[in-house]
Amino acid sequence: MNKQDLIDKGYKHVCTQNSESKIELWAKFNGYKDTIVYLYYIPKMDMVLEQTRQVISYTQLDMMAQMRDKMRTDFVKLNIEYDKENIWQ
Repeated sequence: MNKQDLIDKGYKHVCTQNSESKIELWAKFNGYKDTIVYLYYIPKMDMVLEQTRQVISYTQLDMMAQMRDKMRTDFVKLNIEYDKENIWQ
């Protein structure tokens, strides 16, 4: 599957990884309740990593966003070390 296939199948671009490869995250609701399917696309190769296909419920995603928001202050205050390439924009 390539980028045009993603678009044709209704996927939306979510964000791009801050790395040399600029891997992109694409997602869409899959039609079963509140579940979202997401996968990674490699622009340099114009191909989707089919084996990375994951499913998450919208409500679980919302819970994770709330956890991130609550932990943000500690993350900054504790000066936690992290991989700068693993930032998604």
